[in-house]
Amino acid sequence: RITDALTTYRIRSIVRVQGYNCAVIESKGTVILPFEKDYPDQNMKIVGLSTKKVEGVTCFAFEDGFIVRYDETFDTRTEGARITGEDQTTFVVLEKGSYSYSLVGAVL
Repeated sequence: RITDALTTYRIRSIVRVQGYNCAVIESKGTVILPFEKDYPDQNMKIVGLSTKKVEGVTCFAFEDGFIVRYDETFDTRTEGARITGEDQTTFVVLEKGSYSYSLVGAVL
């Protein structure tokens, strides 16, 4: 269940990318996602909250209707607890990364 999600988009320019006329669209967003998982056979439950911040750049070939390139970076912080009976162990997980997609061919 998502409790909060927000993404903004801005068209920054029109450029040629890989031979296509593309709109360069910047995006920036945040998703906050609570989680809870029960493990009844182990008398254990894991609960927490993940916050993911994302920034991306999309090169969209508007005349052809497809994405030519997409680059994204993300920063995720997850805080939670493992609950077993009366015991509770808290944890924090930090994850940073990026990925890119690039068109390798199109049949028009």
